[in-house]
Amino acid sequence: MTSGDGGQPEAVQLRADMELTHAVQALLPERKVVEEVASADEYLWMALVDKDRVLAAHRALLANRCVYLRAAFAFDQDVRFPTYRLAKAIIGRAEQSGLHRAHVWVETRGQEGNMARLLGVLQSTTPLHRYRLPQAACLRPAQAQSPTDADLWVRDGRCLVSHPSFGADGLPGPAVSRVPGTPPAHLLDEIDEIEVALPAFDINAAFDLRGRGARRMSRVPVMHGIVNLRVGS
Repeated sequence: MTSGDGGQPEAVQLRADMELTHAVQALLPERKVVEEVASADEYLWMALVDKDRVLAAHRALLANRCVYLRAAFAFDQDVRFPTYRLAKAIIGRAEQSGLHRAHVWVETRGQEGNMARLLGVLQSTTPLHRYRLPQAACLRPAQAQSPTDADLWVRDGRCLVSHPSFGADGLPGPAVSRVPGTPPAHLLDEIDEIEVALPAFDINAAFDLRGRGARRMSRVPVMHGIVNLRVGS
């Protein structure tokens, strides 16, 4: 492991043949770090390192010519802005790879709003809560699904994620105040859970989800945001 110029921590993309990948796996035994790093066309992992220490890690999903920032992990609480540093590195790598857009979730409290502005995130105006529910609980009469509908679903391992859509201006659109019906059948193979995001103020939808065994993913509402990438930069 190494540091960047001037002894500053360095953001490093994890690769299958790196000892660093196994070091991050040891810090996150509940995650499939080694397996996902080996699937470089589906996942992008970055780590913030300083000499022989792993300070933080960030996990992103690659799909639909976009990068979805999914989870950040801080291992040293004294490091300043590890989430921002790694998110910036992931977005930069996505631009170099020719991807068109980055999707992020921004907490409505704390420092994430400031970091989102530094990253150039365009945010929706609707605070959301994200939920996960068992796949079998998301059984409603399926409506006809167009290709656009299918594109709103992103697979992350054994979880199928419903992602907010966009308005005509290309900005994050308003969240739909309803619990989604059954996703397209061809997307449900080997899926255990469904992840959805609904307006934080929609109490009826929250009760509906809780009644079907859903769990909320965080106490603090989040905003859906995007970064339109400068392809090839």
